[in-house]
Amino acid sequence: MAYSYPISDDIKRFSRNNQRFEASLKMLNDDEYITLNTIILSYPDTLPEDSQVIGVFFAHKENIKLGKGIQFKQDYIIKRPDGTFTSVTKTTTPNKQVMPIEEFAKKIGNGKNYGTDKDSLDHRYYSVDELPDIIRPEAQEISLTLTAQSENQA
Repeated sequence: MAYSYPISDDIKRFSRNNQRFEASLKMLNDDEYITLNTIILSYPDTLPEDSQVIGVFFAHKENIKLGKGIQFKQDYIIKRPDGTFTSVTKTTTPNKQVMPIEEFAKKIGNGKNYGTDKDSLDHRYYSVDELPDIIRPEAQEISLTLTAQSENQA
């Protein structure tokens, strides 16, 4: 059962040609995550002109079913004017297609808030209530569905 929002053709093409980028994308891991249908676009002045940051939100299926831990995450994809992409995530093996979230926070997201109303970069959420207002209804629905599935399996 896949809930994931359709991935743009540009990202699909880039993924096929860049295995590290593809492997880093949670949106391609339907077994563990559900991609929420809302993305948040931004155009930071810390990147070259016409670059954008795509904020993608995910529900962590197992943690929601268990009712604990990081239940939602936000990852970022940088789209550059030349048509290349960089996935921003937790990684210990960065390259041109995969950037550590810490590096993103320092170099690109410093002093900015991406998808939050906090004064800092956020990418981990422990409950629906911590998420931006715009995605809360969908996140609540996913959370209720997964919790019900878990209770039915018990």
